[in-house]
Amino acid sequence: MSKKEQQHSTLDNFIKKIKKDPKKKVIYLGIIVALGIILVLIFFIFVLKGKNSSNEDSFLTDISTDLFGSAEEEEATIIPRRLDGVLAPKAEANIVPACVMIENAAFDGVRPQSGLSQAQLVYEVIVEGGITRFMAVFSNATQANAVIGPVRSARDTYLEFVSELQCAYAHAGGSYTAMVAIPEFGLRDIDGLRESQYFNRVAVKFSPHNLFSSTDDLFRAIVDHNWSKEEEPSYQSWEFADDFSSSAAPSINRIFIGFGGSYDVEYKYSVENNNYERYNGGVIQKDANNDQVLAPKNIIIEHVGDGIPLPEKGRINWIVTGEGEVEIYHSGQKFTGKWKKDDRLSRTQFFDEKGNKIPLERGTTWVEIVPPAIPVQAE
Repeated sequence: MSKKEQQHSTLDNFIKKIKKDPKKKVIYLGIIVALGIILVLIFFIFVLKGKNSSNEDSFLTDISTDLFGSAEEEEATIIPRRLDGVLAPKAEANIVPACVMIENAAFDGVRPQSGLSQAQLVYEVIVEGGITRFMAVFSNATQANAVIGPVRSARDTYLEFVSELQCAYAHAGGSYTAMVAIPEFGLRDIDGLRESQYFNRVAVKFSPHNLFSSTDDLFRAIVDHNWSKEEEPSYQSWEFADDFSSSAAPSINRIFIGFGGSYDVEYKYSVENNNYERYNGGVIQKDANNDQVLAPKNIIIEHVGDGIPLPEKGRINWIVTGEGEVEIYHSGQKFTGKWKKDDRLSRTQFFDEKGNKIPLERGTTWVEIVPPAIPVQAE
């Protein structure tokens, strides 16, 4: 008997057995009907999904969306970014920021610095001998990669701002007191002297002014440390608004902060761009990455006390908790009031004479910490 004849004989025997046994007949009939229904459903699903492929990806995607909402919906939801008030997709509006110590010494090879034009927030503080240093804060992980540097050491005063922003703190070593405080405070720490995989040395510059990082490297560090999977930052946002045309605040076109010589700071208001072009030591300040002029939307001048001298190279720890006088400049206007910071973990806030929060323009802000001996002029 041929193979084909054997197959037919087997099938005939199988059918005869089903006919003789009514129970098996019902069972097998049910199985065949069920398979038929499943095949019909699969056919219609593919036909219908094919017609709507531009709107939906799959049947399972529809179910997932109904139960949990879609990533596209969250991406499409635009809200103010907590750090600078700029409107951004919800998924990107409150990530763990990267706070980076950037040198400002008036030495060859230091200025112009890299990355400052792409920061959402920058603090400037005197660190020692009248020399100022920046802490640039980056919270936009989707912007183009920016080289950042020169990266320098940690200082005590900045730890107050790192704490309130709950950011990842990138630096290269630090003062003795700062290095003791960082682990005690439980800060998210990225020390370039220990985690060199997130930094690089630029051969054409002299050490220690040649250490650089980038936004890509620092956000990778945040992911590698699993900080991005922890509870999202809960710091309070500042007050942001869109229209200041009806404000009765005085008009100001120039701000001068007399840190001294090469560290003097000047901001000149640009009516055309509604921002403040920054000058350092009489020279307009640009970003080495893109030759872009540093031009923040908001200037905040926090007046602080004399500070606490530290036993290292004339360093001073400026007290930025408590309260003090504040001057805020934006939209070509001057606003005055009080800055208040209840404790290390609290966000610094700014209030007018009536106790209302002083609103800022959406966009980059520079915060200047100014002790009593430093003159400030606005005109």
